[in-house]
Amino acid sequence: MLREIKRKIMLMKRINIMVLTAVLFFTIFTLLTSSAVIGKTTSIVAYTDHNPIVITSNNDFVTQGFDDGGTRDGTQGLPYLIEGFKITSSTPEEILILIENTDVYFVIEECLLMGSGTEDDITGIKLEHVQHARIRSNIINSTTHGIRLFQGTSSEYACSQNIIIDNTIHNCSVGIGLDTAEENYIESNTIFNLNNTGISVITSDNVLITKNSIRKSHFGTGFYFYKSDSNLITFNDIDDHSIGIWMLQSIGNEICGNAIVHNIGEAVLLDDTNATMIQHNAIVENYEGVNIFMGSLMNMIRCNNFTSNTDVGVRIANVNCIANNVTDNNFLNNNPGGTSQALDNSGDNLFLHNYWTDASGTDTDSDGYLDTPYSVAGNPGNEDPLPSATGVACGETCPTSLSPVWSSDTPGWSLMLVFVAMLPLLSLRRKK
Repeated sequence: MLREIKRKIMLMKRINIMVLTAVLFFTIFTLLTSSAVIGKTTSIVAYTDHNPIVITSNNDFVTQGFDDGGTRDGTQGLPYLIEGFKITSSTPEEILILIENTDVYFVIEECLLMGSGTEDDITGIKLEHVQHARIRSNIINSTTHGIRLFQGTSSEYACSQNIIIDNTIHNCSVGIGLDTAEENYIESNTIFNLNNTGISVITSDNVLITKNSIRKSHFGTGFYFYKSDSNLITFNDIDDHSIGIWMLQSIGNEICGNAIVHNIGEAVLLDDTNATMIQHNAIVENYEGVNIFMGSLMNMIRCNNFTSNTDVGVRIANVNCIANNVTDNNFLNNNPGGTSQALDNSGDNLFLHNYWTDASGTDTDSDGYLDTPYSVAGNPGNEDPLPSATGVACGETCPTSLSPVWSSDTPGWSLMLVFVAMLPLLSLRRKK
C-alpha cells in the first residue's frame, strides 16, 4: 500500500514537472518572438524617402501597401506597419503622418520626420479618432508639434489605447500633446530643446506617463495638465524648464518617483488643483519646490526629498488653499538664509513628521522626533509639531496600476513569467 502511494506521488511530480516545463518553454518562446509579433525589426540602416502619409480609414492601410504584401491584417498579432521612412515637410501647416478614424492595430516605427521649424505649424504625427496605435523609435525634428493625439466628436472611435514609446523629439514647440485623448500610454521618450511644452495633457484622463526624459524647454513647461484627472506620472526626468510640472484645474493625479531638477520656477505648480498625490520625488535645485496655489485643496505631499532649492521647498500661497498635507518629507538646505524651508499663508494645512536640516532641539525621549516644533513661515504661518530627528525613509514604491493597453516592447513581464514558472520546479527539486 505504501509503495503504491509513493508511486502515485512520484507520478504526480513527473506530471507537474512536464506541465511546468511546457509553461516555461511557452513563456521563453513568447519572450524570444515577441518583437516579431509586434512588428519590430532590426534598426533601419537607411531611410526610404516618402511623401506625407494620410490614412482616413482602416482599409487605407491595405490600399497604401502597409499590410506587407498581405501578410499583415491589422490584428494585435499582425499589425499594419509604417516603417523606415524619411518624410520632410515642404509646405507650412503640413502633417507628415496623419491617421484618422481607425481602430485596427498598427505600428509607426523607426521613421525620420523632419519639419522646417517651429513657426510653420508642422506636425510630425497626428492621430485623430484612433485606437490601437503604437508609435515607437521614431526621430522627429524641427516641427511645431512632435506627436498629437486628438479626439473630437465626429467619429465613432475614441482616441485611446495608444502607446507612444522610445521616440526622440527635439527642436519642437510641443513634444507630445494629448487633447481629449484618454487611456493612453507614454513611455521612455526623449524630448528636448523645446519652445513650449514637453508633454501637454488637456482634458485627458487615465494616462500613464513614465520613464520619459524631458529637458530644456527654455521658458516653457516640462509637463502641462489642464482639466485632466486620474493620471499617473512616474519615474520621469524633468530638467531645465520654467516650470517642471504645471497642473491646472485637475483632480486626482499622482506624481511619483520623478527627478524634477534645475527648473527656473517651480518644480511642481498646483493651480486650482485638488487631491494630487506627490510622493517619492527628488526635487532638487529648482527655484522653488511645490507651489500650492489658487484654492488648491486636499493635496498630499509625502516622502519627497526637497534639496537645495533657492526658495522654499513647499509654498502654500493662498488663504483658500486648505486641507493639504505635507508629511514625512526631507527638507534639505532649501531657502538658504531664510527663516524657514516652507511657507503657509493659510494655516489650515498639516505639516507633520518632516525632517528639516535647520530644525533645532533634541530628541530627549528617543521617539524619533524633536521636542521642539519647526516653524513654517507665512501669514499666519504654521508649524510641524513633531519634526523628524534623523531623516525620513519611506519604503513604499510608486504604483503601476495603469499598464500598457498593448503588449510592451520591454521583456519585464515575460521575464517575470519565466521566474514564476520556475519557482514550482525549484520547489519540487528541493522536496526530493
